[in-house]
Amino acid sequence: MIDGIKTGYLPLDVERLSVVLGVALNRKTVYAGQNGLIFGFNEEVDKSTGELRYMCGIRGSVHKYANRGTHNADSFRMSDLCRVFTELREVYSINPDITRLYSVEFGVNIKLPYDPRRVLNAIRMYKGKTFTPMDKIGFVYESKLYNLKIYDKGRQCGIPGFDNVLRIEMKTTTSYLKRKSIYVSMLGGLLSTDLWKQFEAVLLEAIGDTMIVEAIQPDALTKKEQALFVLFTGDGWQALNRNVLHKKKRQFAELAARVGASSISEEIKKLITTECKRLRDIEHKSGDKINVFSVPEKLPEVNNADNPPEVRRIKQATKSTFLGEAQKRRFGDKINIKIKADNVATSTQPTVTIVVAYAPPQNIAKISYIAIVEAKERGKPPDNIEFSDSG
Repeated sequence: MIDGIKTGYLPLDVERLSVVLGVALNRKTVYAGQNGLIFGFNEEVDKSTGELRYMCGIRGSVHKYANRGTHNADSFRMSDLCRVFTELREVYSINPDITRLYSVEFGVNIKLPYDPRRVLNAIRMYKGKTFTPMDKIGFVYESKLYNLKIYDKGRQCGIPGFDNVLRIEMKTTTSYLKRKSIYVSMLGGLLSTDLWKQFEAVLLEAIGDTMIVEAIQPDALTKKEQALFVLFTGDGWQALNRNVLHKKKRQFAELAARVGASSISEEIKKLITTECKRLRDIEHKSGDKINVFSVPEKLPEVNNADNPPEVRRIKQATKSTFLGEAQKRRFGDKINIKIKADNVATSTQPTVTIVVAYAPPQNIAKISYIAIVEAKERGKPPDNIEFSDSG
Protein backbone atom coordinates (compact mmCIF):
# COMPACT_ATOMS: atom_id res chain seq x y z
CA MET A 1 0.00 0.00 0.00
CA ILE A 2 2.65 2.57 1.06
CA ASP A 3 5.53 3.17 -1.33
CA GLY A 4 7.19 6.53 -1.87
CA ILE A 5 7.71 9.02 0.95
CA LYS A 6 9.27 12.45 1.40
CA THR A 7 10.05 13.68 4.90
CA GLY A 8 11.14 16.88 6.54
CA TYR A 9 14.52 17.21 8.22
CA LEU A 10 15.26 14.40 10.65
CA PRO A 11 15.49 15.27 14.36
CA LEU A 12 18.76 13.45 15.03
CA ASP A 13 22.54 13.74 15.02
CA VAL A 14 23.22 14.13 11.30
CA GLU A 15 27.01 13.87 11.69
CA ARG A 16 26.67 10.38 13.18
CA LEU A 17 24.16 9.41 10.51
CA SER A 18 26.65 10.35 7.79
CA VAL A 19 29.21 8.02 9.40
CA VAL A 20 26.72 5.14 9.34
CA LEU A 21 25.95 5.79 5.68
CA GLY A 22 29.63 6.15 4.83
CA VAL A 23 29.38 9.59 3.24
CA ALA A 24 31.61 12.61 3.74
CA LEU A 25 29.84 15.90 4.37
CA ASN A 26 32.23 17.98 2.31
CA ARG A 27 29.82 19.71 -0.07
CA LYS A 28 26.77 21.88 0.42
CA THR A 29 24.50 19.05 -0.75
CA VAL A 30 25.29 15.35 -0.34
CA TYR A 31 23.11 12.36 -1.24
CA ALA A 32 23.39 8.78 -0.01
CA GLY A 33 21.31 5.95 -1.48
CA GLN A 34 20.29 3.04 0.72
CA ASN A 35 18.18 0.24 -0.81
CA GLY A 36 15.68 2.52 -2.49
CA LEU A 37 15.78 5.34 0.08
CA ILE A 38 17.77 8.52 -0.54
CA PHE A 39 19.22 10.45 2.39
CA GLY A 40 19.70 14.07 1.35
CA PHE A 41 22.10 16.20 3.41
CA ASN A 42 21.90 19.97 3.02
CA GLU A 43 24.06 22.58 4.73
CA GLU A 44 21.65 25.23 5.96
CA VAL A 45 21.05 27.62 8.81
CA ASP A 46 19.07 25.95 11.56
CA LYS A 47 16.23 28.41 12.17
CA SER A 48 15.81 27.24 15.75
CA THR A 49 19.44 27.90 16.74
CA GLY A 50 20.86 30.15 14.02
CA GLU A 51 23.65 27.61 13.52
CA LEU A 52 24.99 26.69 10.09
CA ARG A 53 24.91 22.91 9.98
CA TYR A 54 23.94 19.90 7.91
CA MET A 55 20.37 18.67 8.03
CA CYS A 56 18.98 15.54 6.43
CA GLY A 57 15.68 14.40 4.97
CA ILE A 58 14.56 11.15 3.33
CA ARG A 59 12.78 10.41 0.10
CA GLY A 60 12.28 7.20 -1.84
CA SER A 61 10.46 3.88 -1.64
CA VAL A 62 9.95 2.12 1.68
CA HIS A 63 8.53 -0.80 -0.32
CA LYS A 64 11.73 -1.15 -2.32
CA TYR A 65 13.76 -0.71 0.87
CA ALA A 66 11.95 -3.73 2.36
CA ASN A 67 13.07 -5.71 -0.70
CA ARG A 68 16.69 -4.59 -0.27
CA GLY A 69 16.38 -2.17 -3.15
CA THR A 70 15.53 -4.78 -5.79
CA HIS A 71 11.91 -3.98 -6.68
CA ASN A 72 8.49 -2.93 -5.43
CA ALA A 73 6.35 -5.18 -7.59
CA ASP A 74 4.96 -7.48 -4.90
CA SER A 75 2.46 -6.72 -2.13
CA PHE A 76 3.47 -4.47 0.75
CA ARG A 77 1.51 -5.23 3.91
CA MET A 78 1.18 -3.20 7.07
CA SER A 79 3.52 -5.59 8.85
CA ASP A 80 6.14 -4.86 6.16
CA LEU A 81 5.88 -1.16 6.88
CA CYS A 82 6.17 -1.81 10.62
CA ARG A 83 9.43 -3.68 10.07
CA VAL A 84 10.82 -0.90 7.89
CA PHE A 85 10.06 1.59 10.65
CA THR A 86 11.69 -0.74 13.18
CA GLU A 87 14.89 -0.90 11.14
CA LEU A 88 14.92 2.86 10.56
CA ARG A 89 14.71 3.30 14.32
CA GLU A 90 17.21 0.61 15.32
CA VAL A 91 19.84 1.26 12.66
CA TYR A 92 19.57 4.98 11.94
CA SER A 93 17.84 6.23 15.11
CA ILE A 94 15.04 7.70 13.00
CA ASN A 95 11.88 8.02 15.06
CA PRO A 96 8.88 7.94 12.69
CA ASP A 97 6.64 9.47 15.37
CA ILE A 98 8.49 12.77 15.26
CA THR A 99 9.58 12.78 11.60
CA ARG A 100 7.45 15.15 9.56
CA LEU A 101 5.88 13.78 6.38
CA TYR A 102 5.46 16.00 3.32
CA SER A 103 4.22 13.59 0.66
CA VAL A 104 3.29 9.93 0.34
CA GLU A 105 2.70 7.48 -2.48
CA PHE A 106 0.18 4.70 -1.96
CA GLY A 107 -1.29 2.09 -4.27
CA VAL A 108 -1.76 -1.58 -5.05
CA ASN A 109 -0.23 -4.16 -7.36
CA ILE A 110 -3.08 -6.36 -8.52
CA LYS A 111 -2.69 -9.63 -10.37
CA LEU A 112 -4.91 -9.87 -13.43
CA PRO A 113 -6.09 -12.99 -15.25
CA TYR A 114 -5.20 -11.24 -18.51
CA ASP A 115 -2.63 -8.83 -19.94
CA PRO A 116 -2.77 -5.38 -18.25
CA ARG A 117 -2.77 -3.84 -21.70
CA ARG A 118 -6.44 -4.78 -21.92
CA VAL A 119 -7.12 -2.28 -19.12
CA LEU A 120 -4.68 0.31 -20.44
CA ASN A 121 -6.20 0.20 -23.92
CA ALA A 122 -9.63 0.88 -22.40
CA ILE A 123 -8.60 4.04 -20.49
CA ARG A 124 -10.22 7.09 -22.08
CA MET A 125 -9.95 10.03 -19.68
CA TYR A 126 -9.74 11.16 -16.06
CA LYS A 127 -12.30 13.72 -14.90
CA GLY A 128 -12.76 14.83 -18.49
CA LYS A 129 -9.02 15.35 -18.97
CA THR A 130 -6.35 13.42 -20.85
CA PHE A 131 -3.72 11.13 -19.39
CA THR A 132 -0.06 11.37 -20.35
CA PRO A 133 1.57 8.15 -21.66
CA MET A 134 4.33 6.58 -19.51
CA ASP A 135 6.94 5.09 -21.83
CA LYS A 136 4.37 2.79 -23.45
CA ILE A 137 3.68 0.95 -20.16
CA GLY A 138 0.78 3.01 -18.84
CA PHE A 139 -0.61 6.45 -18.12
CA VAL A 140 -0.17 9.25 -15.59
CA TYR A 141 -2.32 12.23 -14.69
CA GLU A 142 -0.33 14.99 -13.01
CA SER A 143 -1.53 17.94 -10.97
CA LYS A 144 0.17 20.23 -8.45
CA LEU A 145 -1.23 18.31 -5.47
CA TYR A 146 -1.30 14.71 -6.65
CA ASN A 147 -0.38 12.29 -9.44
CA LEU A 148 -2.39 9.26 -10.52
CA LYS A 149 -0.59 6.42 -12.30
CA ILE A 150 -2.01 3.28 -13.90
CA TYR A 151 0.56 1.07 -15.55
CA ASP A 152 1.91 -2.40 -16.27
CA LYS A 153 4.11 -3.13 -13.25
CA GLY A 154 5.57 -6.31 -14.73
CA ARG A 155 6.93 -4.50 -17.76
CA GLN A 156 8.09 -1.59 -15.64
CA CYS A 157 10.12 -3.62 -13.14
CA GLY A 158 11.52 -6.00 -15.76
CA ILE A 159 11.79 -8.92 -13.33
CA PRO A 160 10.65 -12.36 -14.58
CA GLY A 161 7.60 -13.75 -12.81
CA PHE A 162 5.65 -10.52 -12.38
CA ASP A 163 3.49 -10.98 -15.46
CA ASN A 164 -0.01 -9.47 -15.62
CA VAL A 165 0.46 -7.18 -12.62
CA LEU A 166 -1.35 -3.85 -12.88
CA ARG A 167 -0.17 -1.00 -10.65
CA ILE A 168 -2.59 1.71 -9.53
CA GLU A 169 -1.04 4.41 -7.35
CA MET A 170 -1.43 7.97 -6.20
CA LYS A 171 1.31 10.30 -5.02
CA THR A 172 -0.10 13.12 -2.91
CA THR A 173 1.00 15.93 -0.66
CA THR A 174 -0.18 15.86 2.93
CA SER A 175 -1.89 19.20 2.27
CA TYR A 176 -4.02 17.57 -0.44
CA LEU A 177 -4.94 14.74 1.93
CA LYS A 178 -5.96 17.32 4.52
CA ARG A 179 -8.45 18.77 2.02
CA LYS A 180 -10.03 15.31 1.91
CA SER A 181 -10.13 15.16 5.73
CA ILE A 182 -7.23 12.70 5.84
CA TYR A 183 -4.71 13.80 8.44
CA VAL A 184 -1.20 12.34 8.51
CA SER A 185 1.48 14.85 9.47
CA MET A 186 4.14 12.45 10.77
CA LEU A 187 5.81 9.46 9.12
CA GLY A 188 4.67 7.19 11.95
CA GLY A 189 1.06 8.09 11.20
CA LEU A 190 1.23 5.87 8.12
CA LEU A 191 1.07 2.84 10.40
CA SER A 192 -2.70 2.99 10.79
CA THR A 193 -5.38 0.65 9.47
CA ASP A 194 -7.90 3.50 9.47
CA LEU A 195 -5.58 5.54 7.26
CA TRP A 196 -5.12 2.64 4.87
CA LYS A 197 -8.90 2.34 4.57
CA GLN A 198 -9.00 6.02 3.64
CA PHE A 199 -6.28 5.48 1.05
CA GLU A 200 -8.34 2.62 -0.39
CA ALA A 201 -11.32 4.98 -0.70
CA VAL A 202 -9.13 7.52 -2.53
CA LEU A 203 -7.97 4.86 -5.01
CA LEU A 204 -11.53 3.68 -5.63
CA GLU A 205 -12.64 7.27 -6.17
CA ALA A 206 -9.81 7.77 -8.68
CA ILE A 207 -10.85 4.69 -10.66
CA GLY A 208 -14.46 5.88 -10.52
CA ASP A 209 -13.34 9.20 -12.03
CA THR A 210 -11.40 7.37 -14.75
CA MET A 211 -13.41 6.40 -17.80
CA ILE A 212 -12.44 2.80 -18.61
CA VAL A 213 -14.46 1.52 -21.56
CA GLU A 214 -13.49 -1.27 -23.92
CA ALA A 215 -14.08 -1.13 -27.64
CA ILE A 216 -16.90 -3.40 -28.86
CA GLN A 217 -18.27 -4.66 -32.13
CA PRO A 218 -20.54 -1.94 -33.55
CA ASP A 219 -23.04 -4.36 -35.10
CA ALA A 220 -25.49 -4.24 -32.19
CA LEU A 221 -25.40 -0.43 -31.97
CA THR A 222 -27.43 2.18 -33.76
CA LYS A 223 -25.61 4.70 -35.92
CA LYS A 224 -26.02 7.33 -33.22
CA GLU A 225 -24.56 4.97 -30.63
CA GLN A 226 -21.72 4.03 -32.95
CA ALA A 227 -20.90 7.70 -33.39
CA LEU A 228 -20.84 8.13 -29.61
CA PHE A 229 -18.41 5.23 -29.27
CA VAL A 230 -16.18 6.61 -32.01
CA LEU A 231 -16.20 10.00 -30.30
CA PHE A 232 -14.92 8.68 -26.95
CA THR A 233 -12.74 5.78 -28.06
CA GLY A 234 -10.87 8.25 -30.23
CA ASP A 235 -9.68 11.79 -29.56
CA GLY A 236 -12.78 13.61 -30.82
CA TRP A 237 -14.12 14.32 -27.33
CA GLN A 238 -11.15 16.57 -26.60
CA ALA A 239 -12.54 19.23 -28.97
CA LEU A 240 -15.88 19.49 -27.14
CA ASN A 241 -16.61 22.42 -24.87
CA ARG A 242 -17.20 21.76 -21.20
CA ASN A 243 -21.00 21.66 -21.26
CA VAL A 244 -21.27 19.46 -24.34
CA LEU A 245 -18.56 17.14 -23.00
CA HIS A 246 -20.42 16.71 -19.72
CA LYS A 247 -23.64 15.79 -21.52
CA LYS A 248 -22.01 13.48 -24.05
CA LYS A 249 -19.86 11.80 -21.40
CA ARG A 250 -22.94 10.95 -19.32
CA GLN A 251 -24.66 9.51 -22.39
CA PHE A 252 -21.59 7.47 -23.27
CA ALA A 253 -21.21 6.15 -19.72
CA GLU A 254 -24.84 5.00 -19.68
CA LEU A 255 -24.44 3.33 -23.09
CA ALA A 256 -21.18 1.61 -22.10
CA ALA A 257 -22.77 0.25 -18.92
CA ARG A 258 -25.81 -1.03 -20.85
CA VAL A 259 -23.71 -2.95 -23.39
CA GLY A 260 -21.18 -4.17 -20.80
CA ALA A 261 -18.23 -2.24 -22.21
CA SER A 262 -17.40 -0.66 -18.84
CA SER A 263 -17.67 -3.81 -16.71
CA ILE A 264 -13.88 -4.03 -16.55
CA SER A 265 -13.87 -0.89 -14.39
CA GLU A 266 -16.03 -2.61 -11.77
CA GLU A 267 -13.73 -5.64 -11.88
CA ILE A 268 -10.75 -3.42 -11.12
CA LYS A 269 -12.56 -1.85 -8.17
CA LYS A 270 -13.30 -5.27 -6.70
CA LEU A 271 -9.67 -6.29 -7.09
CA ILE A 272 -8.53 -3.11 -5.35
CA THR A 273 -10.90 -3.70 -2.45
CA THR A 274 -9.80 -7.32 -2.06
CA GLU A 275 -6.10 -6.49 -2.19
CA CYS A 276 -6.37 -3.52 0.19
CA LYS A 277 -8.15 -5.68 2.76
CA ARG A 278 -5.42 -8.29 2.44
CA LEU A 279 -2.69 -5.68 2.88
CA ARG A 280 -4.27 -4.46 6.12
CA ASP A 281 -4.50 -8.01 7.48
CA ILE A 282 -1.32 -8.54 9.49
CA GLU A 283 -2.38 -11.88 10.92
CA HIS A 284 -1.83 -14.95 8.75
CA LYS A 285 -3.13 -18.45 9.43
CA SER A 286 0.18 -20.12 8.65
CA GLY A 287 2.34 -17.59 10.44
CA ASP A 288 4.09 -14.47 9.29
CA LYS A 289 5.91 -15.33 6.08
CA ILE A 290 6.72 -11.74 5.19
CA ASN A 291 9.95 -11.86 7.15
CA VAL A 292 11.58 -8.80 5.68
CA PHE A 293 14.39 -8.55 8.20
CA SER A 294 14.84 -12.13 9.39
CA VAL A 295 18.43 -12.39 8.13
CA PRO A 296 20.71 -11.06 10.89
CA GLU A 297 23.25 -8.53 9.78
CA LYS A 298 25.91 -6.47 11.50
CA LEU A 299 24.75 -2.92 11.12
CA PRO A 300 26.04 0.24 12.83
CA GLU A 301 24.00 2.10 15.39
CA VAL A 302 23.69 5.85 15.12
CA ASN A 303 22.96 8.80 17.42
CA ASN A 304 24.01 7.30 20.75
CA ALA A 305 24.81 10.45 22.68
CA ASP A 306 27.00 8.80 25.32
CA ASN A 307 28.87 6.27 23.23
CA PRO A 308 30.45 6.34 19.78
CA PRO A 309 28.69 4.46 16.95
CA GLU A 310 28.89 0.78 17.65
CA VAL A 311 28.16 -2.32 15.69
CA ARG A 312 25.47 -4.63 16.97
CA ARG A 313 23.36 -7.45 15.65
CA ILE A 314 19.77 -6.81 14.64
CA LYS A 315 17.46 -9.42 16.03
CA GLN A 316 16.21 -11.91 13.50
CA ALA A 317 12.83 -11.96 15.20
CA THR A 318 10.37 -9.45 13.82
CA LYS A 319 9.47 -8.00 17.19
CA SER A 320 8.45 -4.38 16.79
CA THR A 321 9.80 -1.63 18.99
CA PHE A 322 7.70 0.92 17.19
CA LEU A 323 4.13 0.17 18.26
CA GLY A 324 3.22 1.50 21.67
CA GLU A 325 1.62 -0.75 24.24
CA ALA A 326 -1.82 0.73 23.60
CA GLN A 327 -1.51 0.03 19.88
CA LYS A 328 -0.28 -3.49 20.60
CA ARG A 329 -3.38 -4.18 22.64
CA ARG A 330 -5.50 -2.74 19.86
CA PHE A 331 -3.91 -4.93 17.21
CA GLY A 332 -3.60 -7.91 19.52
CA ASP A 333 0.21 -7.59 19.31
CA LYS A 334 0.11 -9.40 15.97
CA ILE A 335 3.38 -7.95 14.76
CA ASN A 336 5.48 -9.63 17.44
CA ILE A 337 5.56 -13.08 15.88
CA LYS A 338 8.81 -14.84 16.61
CA ILE A 339 10.34 -16.64 13.67
CA LYS A 340 13.15 -19.13 13.70
CA ALA A 341 15.64 -18.26 11.01
CA ASP A 342 16.06 -21.89 9.97
CA ASN A 343 12.35 -22.63 9.71
CA VAL A 344 10.51 -19.56 8.54
CA ALA A 345 7.99 -21.02 6.15
CA THR A 346 5.22 -23.00 7.81
CA SER A 347 2.92 -25.18 5.81
CA THR A 348 0.57 -28.11 6.23
CA GLN A 349 2.35 -29.77 3.31
CA PRO A 350 5.50 -31.94 3.68
CA THR A 351 8.42 -30.22 5.34
CA VAL A 352 10.84 -28.42 3.06
CA THR A 353 14.31 -27.45 4.24
CA ILE A 354 15.08 -23.83 3.52
CA VAL A 355 18.71 -22.78 3.55
CA VAL A 356 19.51 -19.15 4.20
CA ALA A 357 23.06 -17.95 3.73
CA TYR A 358 23.90 -15.43 6.41
CA ALA A 359 25.93 -13.11 4.25
CA PRO A 360 25.59 -9.37 3.62
CA PRO A 361 22.61 -8.88 1.29
CA GLN A 362 23.42 -8.56 -2.36
CA ASN A 363 20.20 -7.62 -4.13
CA ILE A 364 18.22 -10.01 -1.98
CA ALA A 365 14.56 -9.40 -1.43
CA LYS A 366 12.18 -10.65 1.19
CA ILE A 367 12.92 -14.33 1.71
CA SER A 368 11.16 -16.45 -0.89
CA TYR A 369 10.02 -20.03 -0.44
CA ILE A 370 10.23 -21.45 -3.90
CA ALA A 371 9.04 -24.23 -6.13
CA ILE A 372 8.66 -27.40 -4.07
CA VAL A 373 5.56 -26.41 -2.14
CA GLU A 374 2.69 -24.14 -2.99
CA ALA A 375 3.04 -22.01 0.17
CA LYS A 376 2.18 -18.35 -0.23
CA GLU A 377 5.32 -16.36 -0.68
CA ARG A 378 6.75 -12.90 -0.27
CA GLY A 379 9.35 -11.49 -2.65
CA LYS A 380 7.74 -13.25 -5.60
CA PRO A 381 4.48 -12.41 -7.36
CA PRO A 382 1.47 -13.92 -5.58
CA ASP A 383 -0.86 -16.09 -7.62
CA ASN A 384 -4.38 -15.13 -8.65
CA ILE A 385 -5.91 -16.61 -5.51
CA GLU A 386 -3.66 -14.57 -3.27
CA PHE A 387 -4.38 -11.36 -5.09
CA SER A 388 -8.12 -11.63 -5.42
CA ASP A 389 -11.16 -13.77 -4.86
CA SER A 390 -12.80 -12.49 -8.05
CA GLY A 391 -11.93 -12.00 -11.68
